Amino acid sequence: MILVHGKFVEANEQLLDEIPLLAAKGCPTFKLFMTYRKEGVMADDMTLMQVFKRAKKITVCH
Repeated sequence: MILVHGKFVEANEQLLDEIPLLAAKGCPTFKLFMTYRKEGVMADDMTLMQVFKRAKKITVCH
């Protein structure tokens, strides 16, 4: 079995609207990193809140 996680480093309306589609296509979890700023994968507080609000509608979060 291969598990795939979506990763958000920014949130815009197009990406947020795709959360249900990604879950339906087999990507039911999403990772948001609060570290790794230098590596360019850190999500800021606003991104975290936007993704959490959308993901809770379809009960996914990791």
